[in-house]
Amino acid sequence: MARRTATSIKSDASAELADILSMAVELNRNGAMSRNVRIHCYVLDQAIDFASQLMLLNKLDLLLGRAIERAHWGSLVTCQAGIGNGQARFCIRFAIPARDEHANPSGIDWIDEVWSWSPSSGTTPSR
Repeated sequence: MARRTATSIKSDASAELADILSMAVELNRNGAMSRNVRIHCYVLDQAIDFASQLMLLNKLDLLLGRAIERAHWGSLVTCQAGIGNGQARFCIRFAIPARDEHANPSGIDWIDEVWSWSPSSGTTPSR
């Protein structure tokens, strides 16, 4: 099992969403490498207050890790994160092995997930 080490978040400054997502990607880098999965992320930069940073990092880490575990061997996981209208929004796309090879000759199915939540609420993301 890969060892996880989190980069510390300073309590005296706001962080950019890109920084938080970058940390979540780094936390999942070893898991992705072990499955030969690549991660591409795109972010709409916005500052996040300290109270929301750790909660957001934990949620992004969980969602990315789950996608990597489910992703087809050697495939690509893409994600896009942004904050608008008081909601954090995280869109993730990844390939899984097709359940019915006759229905999909490529042998993969694409999964598109959209998660959103209020960064200040600490509640569980909703689809």
